[in-house]
Amino acid sequence: MSDAAAATHPVHRRQSAFTLVELVASAAIMTVLMLGITSAIVLASHAVDDGDSPLGDTLATSQAVEQIASELAYAREVSEATATAITFNVADRDGDGWEETIRYAWSGTTGDPLTREYDGQGAVVFVDDIRELALTYDLRSSPRRTAGDLKESEETTLLELDSAAALTTGAELTVDTSWGECFMPTLPSGIDSWRVTRLKFKAERDLSMTSPTTIDLAVANGDLGPTGSQVDEVTVDPAEIPTSYTWITVFFGDAGGLSPDEGLCIMFTTSSGKACRLLSMTGVSVSDAIQLGRTGLDWFKVLNGHLYLYVYGTVSSATPIEVTEVPLVVRVDITVRAGRAQQSRVESGVDLLNMPEAP
Repeated sequence: MSDAAAATHPVHRRQSAFTLVELVASAAIMTVLMLGITSAIVLASHAVDDGDSPLGDTLATSQAVEQIASELAYAREVSEATATAITFNVADRDGDGWEETIRYAWSGTTGDPLTREYDGQGAVVFVDDIRELALTYDLRSSPRRTAGDLKESEETTLLELDSAAALTTGAELTVDTSWGECFMPTLPSGIDSWRVTRLKFKAERDLSMTSPTTIDLAVANGDLGPTGSQVDEVTVDPAEIPTSYTWITVFFGDAGGLSPDEGLCIMFTTSSGKACRLLSMTGVSVSDAIQLGRTGLDWFKVLNGHLYLYVYGTVSSATPIEVTEVPLVVRVDITVRAGRAQQSRVESGVDLLNMPEAP
């Protein structure tokens, strides 16, 4: 055939196709691949934790221990601390002004749950199937000083001005004339303070005496004169004073806290008219006691004279300061195992920032 004829007639080539052998081989290869992929999926699915495996137990236990530790770190008070239970208080969380109480506990029976109780709302399961729980406590001793308490004595006589042999006279109490007595009590050694509980004085009145009698207690100065520092005050109604000399008792409720080196002045006054007539003795001198009088603004001392007067009170002394060693919880170590696998045991510890006192 000439070149011209060849150029005008196209050449037809047969297209290639898969043979039966090739198809069979391909199917076999695909089958092997599918089996491999399926096996990989099955293996991967078994590798994923379903919550019941040792890995699941370990994760759940770790999360639980982390929460216990985070709450314990800020404990302000620990009221229960055993190997399997702990109760403690944390700061107010709900705004009611009261601290919250948290308790973690395990019965000690294998398989029982670890429970958590919050602020008295009842225990709930915190971690299931507990096989091991151990709480151990690191304690530190701290000295605590307790201030001594004041021990008050029975009532005793602080001043006694009474004499059946002395000459007596009446000291009329009016708006212009006042009377009093200053004294320094004789106290036992080691006394920290003293106070007046009551006093009694002898007085009378006639029908012209209708004003109340005021009795002031004031701290005395070094010369047994009134300082103006009032301790207590009572008022006696004129109806309480009879028409003949009688012992009259008055009580004081706030005449305490007096220093052992302080004296006391007892002053009888009235704000108007006439009040009563106080019985006094003359020609008698008593150490550590001075009778006072006042006809103007200033008080003066009455020589060789005293009012008939009894003063009663108590003395107080402080017990020694006590020093005791108090155990403080500074750290709690926690060991928990949930489930059968030994590898699910979780160990941790937490330092207690507030170092509360151990129960």
